[in-house]
Amino acid sequence: MCGISAIIDFCPTASLPLDLLQMHRQIPHRGPDGEGFLGLDRLQRVTTTHSAEAFRSYTASGPWRLGLGFRWLKIQDLAAQAAQPMGTSDQAIWVLLNGEIYNFRELRAELQQQGHRFHTASDTEVVLAAYQTWGTACFQRFSGMWAIVLVDCRQQKVVLSRDRFGIKPLFYSQDRRRLYLASEIKQILAVSALRPQVHQKPVVNFLCGRRPQPSEETFFQDIYAVPAATYAEISLTEPCPQALLFQPYWQLADFYCAAEAAAPPFPDACARFAQLLC
Repeated sequence: MCGISAIIDFCPTASLPLDLLQMHRQIPHRGPDGEGFLGLDRLQRVTTTHSAEAFRSYTASGPWRLGLGFRWLKIQDLAAQAAQPMGTSDQAIWVLLNGEIYNFRELRAELQQQGHRFHTASDTEVVLAAYQTWGTACFQRFSGMWAIVLVDCRQQKVVLSRDRFGIKPLFYSQDRRRLYLASEIKQILAVSALRPQVHQKPVVNFLCGRRPQPSEETFFQDIYAVPAATYAEISLTEPCPQALLFQPYWQLADFYCAAEAAAPPFPDACARFAQLLC
């Protein structure tokens, strides 16, 4: 399952580690196998630890521009080297991955041919190498379910993405000072200045058996879901939060046969679907 907590503070403060830990404490059920934290100060210096107590002590070293927290449910690689947050060898890029990249072995082989060396058997390391090689175009190459948060220290930005059908959750909220990212809404409510207020439209849609329109709406005012099949980039150089601009990396309409004559016969389509499913 795994769980993500993240805060980007555009007015860096020493209190960020305590607030991030408060978010992290809301989701122990999402990752019983380990935890990890990353702090980025206003000089772009990275500090990491796998101890909540050690991260708590970061309040004495602030102010902090960004904090990441991760709950780990071990699936692919059970070794300690596969723990998150995971960074490149030069510590320039860091990633949190909740989910699974199904085709990571094929991508790994392709990236090895381009000179990448891998030190774990995890799909998380493949995400890092893919982003190093292809940038945000890497999301087009992934097959799987994911909520991803990348910290690119070289370009001083954060990149977030969600899988094609929004299987893995990733919520966000922002105020005049901070942007919050979380696997569950209650993490945001635990630390932000928001008072829980019902967002009536999606509640009514749900009670009437309809999907939320737009799909990023939640039952809470000012808390949104990252849209499926998109990515967004957040600059760490801006003095205040900017409206998130979500870019689609995949659209179902691109695979639609507009001309009926171009579509295969229904029995052939069923057989092809069964073949792909198996």
